Amino acid sequence: MQIHWSAFLPQFRKTLEVYQGSILFVRKHRLWEGVWQYSWVTRLLIIFALLIGLKFFTIFFHWLQEFSHTERTQMMMAVSGMLSELFTEGYLRLFSGGGKYLMLIFLEVIIFHVSRRTLDILRDDIEADLSFKNFVQAQVRMLKIGIYSWVIELVLGILIGIALSIFGLKWLKPGIIVLVQCALMGWAVVDNYNEQFHLSLKTSIQQTFSRYMGVAFGVGVVLYVLIHIPIVGPIAGPVLAAVTATVVMHDISNIRIRQPRTSAASSETV
Repeated sequence: MQIHWSAFLPQFRKTLEVYQGSILFVRKHRLWEGVWQYSWVTRLLIIFALLIGLKFFTIFFHWLQEFSHTERTQMMMAVSGMLSELFTEGYLRLFSGGGKYLMLIFLEVIIFHVSRRTLDILRDDIEADLSFKNFVQAQVRMLKIGIYSWVIELVLGILIGIALSIFGLKWLKPGIIVLVQCALMGWAVVDNYNEQFHLSLKTSIQQTFSRYMGVAFGVGVVLYVLIHIPIVGPIAGPVLAAVTATVVMHDISNIRIRQPRTSAASSETV
C-alpha cells in the first residue's frame, strides 16, 4: 500500500479549515433533527453515560471516605486532589486503550445519522437512506472497525516500542501512539462516508490510508482533542468529525456514484 505523502499536508490543512465551519453547518441545517427517531440512541447513550458515571462515582465515593478523616485545614487540598483524580483517573482512562473505540461504537448511530444527512445536503440527487437495515449494517461495521483499530494499535505499540528501545528513544513512544490513535479514529469516521458508496472494509482502509491519510489524520486529531472535553466532548466531537469528514471527502474523493436503494429498504425505519 503506497501512501500519497504529497497530498498529506494539503488534505490535513483543508480538513482543519472545514472543521472551523462545521459548527455553523450543523446549526444551519439542524442536523440533530431526526436523531431521536432511532430507538437505539437512548439506550446507547445511557450505557455510555453509565460507564462514565460508574467510574466517577467510584472515585467520588473513595474521596468521600478519605475526606471524612481530613482536617478542615486540609479541606481545600482534598477538594483539589479529588477534582484532579476525577479527571485523570476517571475521564482520561475511560478514553485510553480501547475505550475511545468503544465510544465510537456506542455513538455510531449519531455518526451514521449526521454523515448521511450531510451527504444528502451536499448532493440533492439522493436522499439519505436512514432505514433500519442500513443502520444495523453501519453499527456492525463500526464494531468491526473498533476491534480492528484496537488490535492494530496494540500490535503497532509493541513494534514501535521495540524499534524505539533499540535506538534508546523509548520516551517517544507515547507521542507516536497518540498519532496512531488519531489516524485510526479518523479512519473510523471517514469510513462512514466510504460505506455509503458500498466500499468493503478492506477497500476502505486501503484507500483511506493510501490516498486520504491527510483527511483521516486531520479528522482524528481534532476528534481526539474534543472527546477529552468533559460532558460535551464525547457527543460534539463525533458530530463535528462526521460533518467534516463527509464534506472534505465529498470535495476531494473520486467516489461519486452510490447504488440506488430499494423501496422496501427505504420504508423501514428504526
